[in-house]
Amino acid sequence: MNPSIASRRCVSILLLVVLTGRLRLAAEEKIPRLAEIVANADVTAEGRLVPTPTPARPAYYVPVIDGWHEEGRIVAGEEPPKRAEVLRLVGQALAKEGYILQALRPDANTTTPSLIIRVEWGYLNPVITNEGALNLTTGDGGTMAVPGMRDDPTQRESTNFNEREMVALVAGSAIKREAFFSEADWQKVNNAIAEGRYYLMVSAYDFAASLKGDQVLLWRTRMSTPRQGVWMRDVVPALVSAGTPLFGRQTDVPTWQDFRVREGRVELGDLKVIETDVKPAPPESQDAAVSPAELKPAAEKKP
Repeated sequence: MNPSIASRRCVSILLLVVLTGRLRLAAEEKIPRLAEIVANADVTAEGRLVPTPTPARPAYYVPVIDGWHEEGRIVAGEEPPKRAEVLRLVGQALAKEGYILQALRPDANTTTPSLIIRVEWGYLNPVITNEGALNLTTGDGGTMAVPGMRDDPTQRESTNFNEREMVALVAGSAIKREAFFSEADWQKVNNAIAEGRYYLMVSAYDFAASLKGDQVLLWRTRMSTPRQGVWMRDVVPALVSAGTPLFGRQTDVPTWQDFRVREGRVELGDLKVIETDVKPAPPESQDAAVSPAELKPAAEKKP
């Protein structure tokens, strides 16, 4: 074969391989990562007596921030989301539904709020132990176990020590309304309680009752997603979005939705060496404050 022809063929094949690789990378970059968010909401008997607020007829609250929690099987190396960001997103979502921070009330100094809203986030992992026959299989495929003691999955038993907490997180009180659940719903719940989950929980209590020393829960909304493959900071916006329409409302069954995972992007410019003493900026505190002005309801757009 003519060397020049062979050379041109090699170049063509090389260009085709490079082009195919770039197209594949471009296609992969355009496919967003999705997180499955499950949300549920409970309203108590006392809560059903309270009118649901709207942006036009809001309810005013004072916040109680429980912050980050690690529950169940503890995992090292977790990176909690920034406290200020969580509170900002939750506060803005509450305002959208008609729950307004008391500090933003025009007559805040001469009135009292009607609600205490408590916010908590973190992760909850199942604590599961497997009990049963030992694996006594030998290298040649035989077994050293006597009949009845083989590694038979049917002989194993699993114990989930915090199953109640996992079920409450995923399904809330809806788990008691079996008639509303399809077979697919039950399967989703069973799968969800067997895996570690990030969660966000927002609860409302009666303020007047608290002045008398009573803690009267009005409603609670829970949002969670599997921990596998994501950091909580990347799914906080999705958790908030899934729960916002459920604040102060009851769900018959948990809602399951896919939300896009927020992913960071870093672009580096030209590197330069600057010969001077540069002190690194201090890390942002987890207790960074959120200005009440950031939690104002969004202004209505004029038609």
